[in-house]
This record gives sequence, structure tokens and C-alpha cells, in this order.
Amino acid sequence: MKKPVLSILLSMAAFAASYLALCYLVPAWRIKLQADPATYFVESVRHMALLKGLLSLAVGLIAGVFPLAAGRRAAGSAGRTAPFAHVWQRHK
Repeated sequence: MKKPVLSILLSMAAFAASYLALCYLVPAWRIKLQADPATYFVESVRHMALLKGLLSLAVGLIAGVFPLAAGRRAAGSAGRTAPFAHVWQRHK
């Protein structure tokens, strides 16, 4: 799978997972509602959507950068020696 596609998929998965985690795992942000599960889920998603969305966006962007950074690091070091390798070669 290409790096941009993997990055986008990982970012979307991290966004969704962190959004749902914020909905149910942060005690102060849980809603107190006596309703059926479908209604509770919809209202949990809608409650404080802007704040949860911004935090989840940050998590998704951070998670989406990892495949791109790993690809650049691998491509950037291909065929080259480590930084300051000439210093280590002299001291051996």
C-alpha cells in the first residue's frame, strides 16, 4: 500500500477511535441520559462535538504523519552512511 493512502487510512482510524474514546472514557464529558442505546450513542457523539473534534483531529494528524515520516527516513538513508560516520571510522 502506498504511503499517502496508508497515512490517510491511519489518520481516519485514529480520528474515529480517539473521538469515541473521548465520548465514553472521559468522565466529565459523558452525558447523563436515560435512553435506548442508539439515542445515547447519537447524543454522545453530538455532545461537545467541536472540542472532541479538534482534539481528535490533532490525534489523527499525528497518527497520519508516522507512515510519511517512516518513508522519508527510509528513503533518505538509503545508500548513505549514518551522520558523522566519518568520525567513527577514524577512531576505530
